[in-house]
Amino acid sequence: MEQVLRYLEENRGRYFSELKQWIAIPSVSTNNESRDEVRRCAEWAAGHLQAIGMRHTQIFPTAGHPNTLQRVAWRTRQTHHTALRSLRRAAA
Repeated sequence: MEQVLRYLEENRGRYFSELKQWIAIPSVSTNNESRDEVRRCAEWAAGHLQAIGMRHTQIFPTAGHPNTLQRVAWRTRQTHHTALRSLRRAAA
């Protein structure tokens, strides 16, 4: 656990920088004029997830705004598990 905490502390500046890049995109989903920005936000999130090794990331268009999904798979001794995570930014 100590290694994990040290790694997080050593990379804290990068994490905040990346978070600031993401939240700087004006993507309030309740504003129809922000449609392009919401799409750009989904693309940023998908690109970031792929850059950190999440290979199974896709953007799905919907009737409203796009939804970015990440499939996470792992194995235990006898079972293969899969989970889907949705990254949809909520309206403020």
